Amino acid sequence: MPWHFVLGPMLWMRSTTAGADGTVSRVTLPGGDWCYITGKDIFNPDSTPTQRVGIIPDVEILTTIERVRQGRDEVLEAAVRLVLARSISAAEMKALLN
Repeated sequence: MPWHFVLGPMLWMRSTTAGADGTVSRVTLPGGDWCYITGKDIFNPDSTPTQRVGIIPDVEILTTIERVRQGRDEVLEAAVRLVLARSISAAEMKALLN
């Protein structure tokens, strides 16, 4: 059963996915080379396709290399700000997450 039916309504926070979903198949090309493709149609709950489009979040959070190096989780930080319904300082965030 798809996760959205099990968990119920939710807010999706993250970056857009790559759109490479479905069944992975190995295809042999002329000359003996091969590649992998995905091809099974996968759809969002509203029946819009995800293949070649990706899953588009309700709130897009773009992670940066700099913040990953700092050990920060931007998606978690955004969720905390949303739940608290306010902006919080880096010190407050660190205290909450430790």
